Amino acid sequence: MSRLVYGGVWVMGAVVALGVLGLDFATLIGTLGLTSVAIGFSLRDVLSNYFSGIILLASRPFRLGDQIVIQEFEGTVTQIQLRATTFKTYDGRVVYIPNQEVFSAIITNNTACTHRRSSIMVGIDYGSDITRAKQIINDAVLGVEGVEPDPKPEILVRELATSTVNIEVRFWVNSRRLPFLEMTSQVSQAIKEALMQAGIDIPTDIYTVRLRGLPSFFDNHRVNYDE
Repeated sequence: MSRLVYGGVWVMGAVVALGVLGLDFATLIGTLGLTSVAIGFSLRDVLSNYFSGIILLASRPFRLGDQIVIQEFEGTVTQIQLRATTFKTYDGRVVYIPNQEVFSAIITNNTACTHRRSSIMVGIDYGSDITRAKQIINDAVLGVEGVEPDPKPEILVRELATSTVNIEVRFWVNSRRLPFLEMTSQVSQAIKEALMQAGIDIPTDIYTVRLRGLPSFFDNHRVNYDE
């Protein structure tokens, strides 16, 4: 806003100065209007970025330091200018996105709230006591420092798979990326260790393969296993 006011003062000052020097105001304003139209057409993309930047600064869908997702890019906002928004991705790249694209894009602000829900999937054996397993998982999740007790964790039976009963575990942690990933990893480890200590199996996928016609095949063909 200060830059726009600064530029406007200079333009008005120039107009007044030229008028004092004897130039006709009507002719000057008419010429200035035609020139502004021509410049507007030639710089419409630039001006669109500037106006979009003004709207973004006024509405504030994100602030400096917020961790956001715009299009295929995800990172931390480092600078908000009238022309473009700059943020640093998690793999160390610096991305400049014109404000016109930012304004029209879907923006996901991961840190607008202080906490964010994470979830993991755990598969237990069909012979295990589901109620007991859920209680063990709940205690393991709450035992990890950094997991929010309120809202309390949600432990839900989501799928009866081929060889496992899949349980989804939902819990709330810090919304910043590094704590979010660290807490999710620690909760996964805690659940795995707690279930193993309680004697509840976490089996891998089991596949049953049926081979048909094997007796007749071996009757008609001698197989040399030493070759």
